[in-house]
Amino acid sequence: DKTVPFLLKASLKEIMARIDHLSERPLLDTDNPEENISKLLEERQRYYEQFNNVINTDDKEIEEVVDEIINKLESLKWV
Repeated sequence: DKTVPFLLKASLKEIMARIDHLSERPLLDTDNPEENISKLLEERQRYYEQFNNVINTDDKEIEEVVDEIINKLESLKWV
């Protein structure tokens, strides 16, 4: 296999803090977008569980996440 998929995971609180312009996001343009996100996360959980490489992105800068990905790839002898 020539790919190494990663799941970049964030908590509901973090997702809500990151989202701008809810009105431009049809699935979230509701009276309770947090409830919709929670429902989507729950519905998709079985797919998320299939990932071997999961990185929690809560409270992390982009550079920190990139470093984690690179470290994981190095540990897999990918780079």
